[in-house]
Amino acid sequence: MRKIEPIKINMFDGVGIFKLKDVKHIENLVSDLGNGEYLSRGLEYYKQRTVQGFCNFREELKRKLDYFDDPLKQFVVIEHMLNCSARALYNELISPIKMDMYLCKACVLEDVKNIIRLFEGKPIEEPMQVLPKKADVVTNKVLELDNKALLYAFCKAQNLAIDCLVVTPGFGSILIGPFLKVIKNFDYELIDFSVHKKSIKGFNLENYAKIIDAINNKKTILLLDDNVVSGRTLSDIKIIIDSYKGSVMCGAVQFDWQNYYEQSKENLDLYKFKLKFLNIVTLIAFYGEDFLENIKTCLVKKPSLYYDMLSAYSMNDKGENDILGLFKLGEKFAKKAKIKIHWPVKHGKEGLNKYSIKLNNDLKKMFK
Repeated sequence: MRKIEPIKINMFDGVGIFKLKDVKHIENLVSDLGNGEYLSRGLEYYKQRTVQGFCNFREELKRKLDYFDDPLKQFVVIEHMLNCSARALYNELISPIKMDMYLCKACVLEDVKNIIRLFEGKPIEEPMQVLPKKADVVTNKVLELDNKALLYAFCKAQNLAIDCLVVTPGFGSILIGPFLKVIKNFDYELIDFSVHKKSIKGFNLENYAKIIDAINNKKTILLLDDNVVSGRTLSDIKIIIDSYKGSVMCGAVQFDWQNYYEQSKENLDLYKFKLKFLNIVTLIAFYGEDFLENIKTCLVKKPSLYYDMLSAYSMNDKGENDILGLFKLGEKFAKKAKIKIHWPVKHGKEGLNKYSIKLNNDLKKMFK
């Protein structure tokens, strides 16, 4: 197999974007900073389309791959393809009749495999799958966990020797299952539930045969979210799975540690996550959906302001990778909240378990 230079995960910023200078054949996919440099996403990435539109755009992107073998350009194209696939998949997930779920999942997995091959220095495989053709207009809601380098690192660093089914709620976490499927060969299921959208009363686990099957076969349900603020989405789903006598492990990629600290000061336990309840906890701080929406506006309307926006959120420290900066921020607020982050918690107190401590250390090493 021809070996190529792996794409380094520490070249990505906290949003999941990197800079390029050579953009021949991908000019319409990038943002021009006006100084001879370009950002790996732009207007086309965030444009609202129908499922048919995403299908057509993905087919157009496939053809672009014939023009070059530069891994960075390939990444830009395939990330745009994955964005099309993920949005079509979410549209299918929330549809009353899920006739094309298999097609959408196949496209997502195909694109995820190629993203991972680029991170691992392997040539991409020719994309063959095609999205369904529907007139449905797909939500243009920002995808919160859209940093492929962070997703790759988080999934690669997992060291769970269990027979499990990965379950992820809503749109923000839609890529976690596919990444774990390719990297760890864990099966996964997507569920249409979020406390921001629905009441626990309206959620029926019987609609998800794969989860019921996993419970009956004594598999662990690995319940993972993109980010956690109050933790209510995870806790509500866990309560339901517990009622079916299922074994559940909960976690997420990012956590709102500033909110945790501020709520701790006021003793407002209802509005912060419970560490005792979580099995996989990172110290990677989550900035919030408003930050990502503002970043999206910059990239669509005035890319030259992109780094000003990052600086406004203290996410443009040129001395280190942004993810390490997010670690520092999370550690700062966790310590202020008197959370022990360097050794396992004991006696049922609030803190990190042994697994999470090792996971955080491994992740930091990957981004140095």
